[in-house]
Amino acid sequence: VVVVGYVYESLGVCNEAGEGTECTQSHRTDVHCWPPARLVDAVVIKAQFSKKSSIPNFPTHAAVFTISLWYTCVHMIKERENKELTTIVQSLMQEGKGILAADESDATAGKRLEIAGLPNQPGNRQDFREIMFTAPGIEEYLSGVILYDSTIRENTDAGIPFVDVLAARGIVPGIKVDMGAKELQKFPGEVVTEGLDNLSLRLEEYYTLGARFTKWRSVVTIGNGIPSDEILRLNAIQFALYALRVQEAHMVPVVEPEVIFNGNHSLQTAESVTTHA
Repeated sequence: VVVVGYVYESLGVCNEAGEGTECTQSHRTDVHCWPPARLVDAVVIKAQFSKKSSIPNFPTHAAVFTISLWYTCVHMIKERENKELTTIVQSLMQEGKGILAADESDATAGKRLEIAGLPNQPGNRQDFREIMFTAPGIEEYLSGVILYDSTIRENTDAGIPFVDVLAARGIVPGIKVDMGAKELQKFPGEVVTEGLDNLSLRLEEYYTLGARFTKWRSVVTIGNGIPSDEILRLNAIQFALYALRVQEAHMVPVVEPEVIFNGNHSLQTAESVTTHA
């Protein structure tokens, strides 16, 4: 039932086409036709119809498919998703353009405001970011902007969401999704990044808000006996899980293994750690 139902909904076969005929989705707005146009465009399927259906809540003439058709359906959906992600990547990787990291936390943004002698208040933070996002000509140099949780929810003084301001200028909105680095017990001097809990739910909301790519940052410190292989391996696992969930949410994952420059280590050590991180 699960397989038949999934194929039935995904391929948009309609019980209005008639037995032994093709459905071209020409009447996709009819209540008997599934699914909406956003999933498939003009799918043409030859299907055999059964006049008796034992599946609850299915139309009288339910389509009967082979398992190979189910795999075809999955391939079609995955191929479309891959094209969407590829388009986002191409937009981000435009020659001569870069990604602006505007994902300062509210506390860090206060340090920027302090330089100008302004208190760390929501209105001042909003003004600071609006000045950046509406600056003339930034689209000539920026392909994407990484936002913070509070920033992606903000609007201009005119009431236009920041994500819409950026998108209208051809700049892809992104979002920082990690929850920061925390010390790990029995690994002194090393930290791990948190944020996998409830990540899928947050990604769903961020996509709705307009984000199309995400960032996850790990912090690697070079010191006496560190970084350990265990921490590097844990970071790699977290990167993989994060990237998988982001792609499932139809966004492009950006991974940032940041190796801290501080220390008296050699250039060769820095290169080796950076390569492994």
